Amino acid sequence: MPVASLIGWGGGLLGLVMTFLQAIRVHRLGPDGVSATTWSLFTLMAMYWLSYGLAAHSAQVIVGTAAGVPLMVWLLAMVEPTDLRRGLARGTAAIVATTWIPALLFGWDAGLLGIGVLMVATRFPQLLELVRADHARGVSTGSWVMGSVSVTMWLCYYAISNMSAAAISMAFALGMNLAIVAMAVARHRGEVVPRGQVDPVAQLVSPA
Repeated sequence: MPVASLIGWGGGLLGLVMTFLQAIRVHRLGPDGVSATTWSLFTLMAMYWLSYGLAAHSAQVIVGTAAGVPLMVWLLAMVEPTDLRRGLARGTAAIVATTWIPALLFGWDAGLLGIGVLMVATRFPQLLELVRADHARGVSTGSWVMGSVSVTMWLCYYAISNMSAAAISMAFALGMNLAIVAMAVARHRGEVVPRGQVDPVAQLVSPA
């Protein structure tokens, strides 16, 4: 199997594991802190990636994306209905304006660049919060590192496969992820975690 294929499958698997852990966290602890708008965007972006994968005949993109959609839908189903409706409305407006309209006018690549913009937008609140705060409580550095690894694998897959717009989109996401990791590490310095208060799932998966 070509190296690009292996990298793509790895990125898809890691992303699926992270989505599963996030859904489990919400199921166990409740949806407090979960942004319906952000997860609506994630779900709607996944639908675009799935459509792109079908158009590009990429099994990695198709399977890697389709496998995560049911988990995203499950997570959204746990959100309070009023918040969910608002989140879906905002997410739909954003995805149509930045992705589907450009794609219809200029092709798939234009939509992928729009996805890159949305990836920056969904991560910016977390980065801004870390910049403003003097701590990183509630932020799992491990989760963001895992996310960065997954995004890096997709970036490599798209670059090797000559899918330049998709690679650029992943580069946008990776830049934000690494900035968040750097800020989280800086803020976590000096923090003390009491013994006996570590929840493995909560530690691995940060609130959305």
